[in-house]
Amino acid sequence: VFEEAAAPRFGFFGSSVVPFLAWAAVMTGVMSLQGFNIELSQVGILPGSMEAFLYSWRVSYFMIIGFISIALLGAFLSRSVQQPGLRQSF
Repeated sequence: VFEEAAAPRFGFFGSSVVPFLAWAAVMTGVMSLQGFNIELSQVGILPGSMEAFLYSWRVSYFMIIGFISIALLGAFLSRSVQQPGLRQSF
């Protein structure tokens, strides 16, 4: 009898397209706020579009770093404390 292996579960943000949608929304938002509502093929052709594109990349990377930092902080704060004299088995 063969049983199907359970699919790995990574939570809401680990196995879905939500992070990619957030990244695309930030990129589009930053470029639109700078006055560029253009297609990717036009980046670098219009004056100032390359700078706006690179700035939107920088903003999205800082956003990702912020989310990862908050997740790591939450993981460290919510870890269980081992009592002295007790061994944890894995």
